[in-house]
Amino acid sequence: MSQIKVTVWNEYLEDQKGKDIADVYPKGLHNTIADFLNRDNDIKAGVSIISDAEQGLSEQVLNNTDVLVWWGHKHHEEIEDRLVKRVMDRVQRGMGIIFLHSAHRSKPFLNLLGTSGRLSWREADERCRSFCLC
Repeated sequence: MSQIKVTVWNEYLEDQKGKDIADVYPKGLHNTIADFLNRDNDIKAGVSIISDAEQGLSEQVLNNTDVLVWWGHKHHEEIEDRLVKRVMDRVQRGMGIIFLHSAHRSKPFLNLLGTSGRLSWREADERCRSFCLC
């Protein structure tokens, strides 16, 4: 069986600025996630970041990715629309994608799911109804 090729994509802009974040994740959160995934012999995880060529979403990167892990935080609007389309095309052709943290506001998430990405929550004393569809 061949390895699952995972790319962990991260903005990695805020991480570099905050000492408190750098103290916890000295190699960046993307490398921390990739290192954890690489403990599994069935996974080969690499990383890409927004400052890489083509914002880390080049044809070469995506063509060598079975599952894209997207860590978005504050720079959603900076992702070029042509690269968002590239990601969407790959997902629609079978590449898996996992959105983490604030990626609910990322362009790929919004476009793939056709949602506003706005979150709301209830207070602890309110009733909530949840649905799970399989």
